[in-house]
Amino acid sequence: NAAPEHISNKVREVFTKARREAMELAVGHLTYSIELAPIISADYVNLYFTDITDRKEMERSVAEIARQQSALYEFADRVQNASSLPEIYEAGLDAILSAARCDRASILLLDEQKVMRFVGWRGLSDGYRQAVDGHSPWPPEESNPQPVSISNIETADLEAGLKQVILGEGIRAAGFIPLVANGKLIGKFMTYYHQPHEFSPSDINLALTLARQLATGIEHKRAAEALRDNESRLRLATTTGKVGVWDWDIVTNRISWTDSLYEIHGISKEDFPATVESFRSLIHPDDRERVSKAIDQSLRGDAPYQLEMRTVRPNGEIAWLFTNATVMRENGRPVRMLGGTGDITAIKQ
Repeated sequence: NAAPEHISNKVREVFTKARREAMELAVGHLTYSIELAPIISADYVNLYFTDITDRKEMERSVAEIARQQSALYEFADRVQNASSLPEIYEAGLDAILSAARCDRASILLLDEQKVMRFVGWRGLSDGYRQAVDGHSPWPPEESNPQPVSISNIETADLEAGLKQVILGEGIRAAGFIPLVANGKLIGKFMTYYHQPHEFSPSDINLALTLARQLATGIEHKRAAEALRDNESRLRLATTTGKVGVWDWDIVTNRISWTDSLYEIHGISKEDFPATVESFRSLIHPDDRERVSKAIDQSLRGDAPYQLEMRTVRPNGEIAWLFTNATVMRENGRPVRMLGGTGDITAIKQ
């Protein structure tokens, strides 16, 4: 008589059909598998209970991990194919909402004045964004920012005005996840919940995984856009003066040059295999060791790459060059070197 109605109905159904059946029952935080065995001759049904709570938790965990991995994979694919920073922000917000199961989300980046500014958001009012614009739990120079989670805004130790603004927006829990690229804080993303929310270690680990992908995607796109801007500004100079731009992809060991650099070295594209070894063969023998040392020091981060050197043209002429470059890194590892080279032979003479 105390059994839930659906259990009673199932018992009657099993007895009527005169065949064994199974079902699951959730009782509080426990889950049972129930086998119903009708005993027709005795006019009753036996119910055999098995505690399957652990198995169901495992199934839910596996399903949740699969869902999160799917969201992360889709996010990585969208970042890879994004043609602009706004597209990366949109992909990031979709991934945060899906993987973290939060109600709202936002992305903020440090501007040139090192102030946190909104660049993307979902479900936030204009008034709220204006009220909290610039807020950050970490100083801009923080080298190892850690995630900050507030499980209950109402009981949190927050400045009264800020708490009122957050609660007025209908937010009851929030997570602050730092975005770090090349060892530097570049921004954060936020997760917001309409109800108090306990942040588990797995929640934080997932958020940090999202943050790494998002920060890497933003930095890559920023670098690509900066490169395009630099190339546009320098294109006129390279066509009217003895100046060239080069880009060394360290991972693939390929070098790309502007056309003016071939003229500076007195060679054609067909004669240059575009590798570091080929470049070193163009350097004056007396300068090769010094140039190699400068490159190695720059890749290690010990010194900037900036020096004068000589190159030997195929016709035997010696030209003086000035070159400098910037090393681009991923997770502290050098991946590209972007530089400019000018012919200073006339100045030397």
